[in-house]
Amino acid sequence: MRKVSLYGIDDKLMCDLSRDVDVIVKIMEIGEAIDAITFKKIFTGIELKSFMKENKLQDIVLENNELLIDKIVDDNKYEVKAYDW
Repeated sequence: MRKVSLYGIDDKLMCDLSRDVDVIVKIMEIGEAIDAITFKKIFTGIELKSFMKENKLQDIVLENNELLIDKIVDDNKYEVKAYDW
């Protein structure tokens, strides 16, 4: 199973970002390996919003019908993990 997940270090925001292989590969390239199948990258909110826009992820809707990108706080830190197994 392949996926990219988001965890808000400061605000506990959690969701799946993508299952797109291109997004997984980008996290693998810019992040650090946790093990053979898991990679992570820590972003600031500003960096994460930019990453989401570059990868066409800005339209992700949360369960409460809010856009994820609107919930991201510029100065907070977010952990993005890519799983490729």
